[in-house]
Amino acid sequence: MVRLLFAALILISIPANAAPPELNVDDGSKFKATKVESGHEFEGKLEDGKRVKVRIVGLDCPEGKLGKDAKAAVQKLLKGKKVTLESTFPMFPLAQDNFGRLVAYVRLDDGRDLSAALLESGHCSAQTWSTPHPRQNLYAGIR
Repeated sequence: MVRLLFAALILISIPANAAPPELNVDDGSKFKATKVESGHEFEGKLEDGKRVKVRIVGLDCPEGKLGKDAKAAVQKLLKGKKVTLESTFPMFPLAQDNFGRLVAYVRLDDGRDLSAALLESGHCSAQTWSTPHPRQNLYAGIR
């Protein structure tokens, strides 16, 4: 009974909408993808070994059955490669969203912008419903 009461007190003390832990990842950090979640989200490891999730800026990718093609395209582009994470505000740490994901542009090892590559291939569309970002006009003009 004491254990149950103690567990309940611990759970009550944790806020339901607690913010994710602050990551403080620098613009230009090198990253190796380990798992692609969708056409606009993947996870992996930074060079320092820190595991993080990334939400790619500027993309709106389909979910469900249609999303399988977008996910496969991202897997192909990232497989076995290191990429560079770029902040929407260069020279500042990467921002995090409400889910604790780093919000970043992704530069492929061949120099291409991952968002632009997915827009050009038609796997995703430019994100127009969210917070403005510096490359939104560029992305809107692709395709």
